[in-house]
Amino acid sequence: LPSGVHTLVLEAEDVRGGTCVASAVVDVSTRPETLVTVPAFGSVFTLGSPVAFSATASDAEDAFADLIVSWENMTTGQFLSNQPVVGGVTTFTTSTLPSGANDVRVTITDSSGLSASSATTIVVNMPPSVSILSPSTPLFAEGETVIFQLAVSDPETASPSSLLVNLVSSVDGVLVTGVSPNASGTYAWATSALSAATHTVTATVTDPDGAQGTDAVVFTVNAPPEITILSPLDGEVFASGSPVNFEAVVSDLEDEASGLMTVLGVVWESDLDGVLNTDSPVFDGVDWVLEFDS
Repeated sequence: LPSGVHTLVLEAEDVRGGTCVASAVVDVSTRPETLVTVPAFGSVFTLGSPVAFSATASDAEDAFADLIVSWENMTTGQFLSNQPVVGGVTTFTTSTLPSGANDVRVTITDSSGLSASSATTIVVNMPPSVSILSPSTPLFAEGETVIFQLAVSDPETASPSSLLVNLVSSVDGVLVTGVSPNASGTYAWATSALSAATHTVTATVTDPDGAQGTDAVVFTVNAPPEITILSPLDGEVFASGSPVNFEAVVSDLEDEASGLMTVLGVVWESDLDGVLNTDSPVFDGVDWVLEFDS
């Protein structure tokens, strides 16, 4: 019978011509229709990230508002949502799906109790992790070798060598890109070419599905101070007992920036007479100058 209200009539007649009639009214209803459209089957998401689900829904007899919606995670048995059908579509978003394969099904039930279902399967990927084991000291001299040691792991990757590691400095930019740790999950790299500055170096590990883990370390590469002797001139000759004026300009990249030039340790020393002066430099409006007579 086609959908709709039908009146069924049954008439019986015996051999003597006697008759009787009975009737019944039945309502024939079609099942609703539904199809999960988002996300696509086999899509991969990172654990904790939002996943949007969408499905079309319709029914030949009922209005959208009369349809009952139930989204379930068939893998865990968890009820997920009963968002209504609006404009022929039911949608919801969740970030609580567990890691691994998740079979998610939507069921649409009409006012007659008839239902239809559709499902999709997605994979929730637990991200890899990375720990910076070194450097662990906060200060290095400019030109000193800085050794980076990383430990990486991924609970869903059989071999750590399939992971990719990047190192990026906030000062010098990309240091290392697209390298793999060894089979035990460690990676080491050394450099003596970091710029004098305070660096935040971020390590990022990426698994084959694109999920990432990060760690960061902060340290300073310290540039040495500079000094220029203005007086006396190299090789200049003085009479014994006459005064000698000593003058120098000093600078330091970090101490000038932090206002610590007045505590910069400056020592004038003679190979014959030993230490001559240990005064701190004075700012003359242009440079940090140290001057004394001997």
